[in-house]
Formats: sequence, C-alpha cells, structure tokens
Amino acid sequence: MVRVYQRGGLVAERDVYPHLRVTVPGLTELVFNQSAEDHGGHPEADGRYAGMSEDAVWAVLAPDVDETARDDPDAIGVGVDWAGLDLPGLVSPVLPPGAEIVRHDRTFRYGRNSCSG
Repeated sequence: MVRVYQRGGLVAERDVYPHLRVTVPGLTELVFNQSAEDHGGHPEADGRYAGMSEDAVWAVLAPDVDETARDDPDAIGVGVDWAGLDLPGLVSPVLPPGAEIVRHDRTFRYGRNSCSG
C-alpha cells in the first residue's frame, strides 16, 4: 500500500500489487492483479527452467532465488509501475531531503525509507 500525505492529510491511497513487476532469470515477468494473485513467472523457452512443469519450477525456485540474490543480486528485479499508480503530484512547499517526519511514534526521513522493521 502506498499512501500520499500532503499538508498533514491523507490525499491518496493505492494498492501496489497490481503495479509490481518481478523478474527472475529463466522466467517470464511476474505480475499481480487486484487480488494479489500472481500471473506470469512461466519458464522461458531458452531459460534454466525450460521444459519444467510449473510445479517443478516452484519447488526449486525459492532456493534458486536465494542463491541468485547472493551471487548476482542485480539479476533479480522488483519494480513498481509508478506511473500506473496515478499518484497526485507534490504540492509546494516540499520537504528538503533528509528532513525528519514523525508518524505514530515512528521517525522517517523524507526520501526513501526501508519497508522492513
């Protein structure tokens, strides 16, 4: 979920799932629908999973992705179609990069924030 706040108020809230794009070597692009159901992720004809059934691919995919993430993290891609989210534009004045924002006893810095923790 992405929420946009302007001047202290919530002005937009969008579900990210339909705009996620995941690429894993050897598979077609994986996308999601409004219900967070995945589509794609099929073996590519000339990829490492060629000829494998989907069940067989999913059985080995997690350890393969872990290994690929360790050995070549740039090979796995996770992106968001930001234009498709149709978020409202920023209104002036905008915060300077690094400015602290406190929300529900959590402190964030204006800019990029980790989703973990």
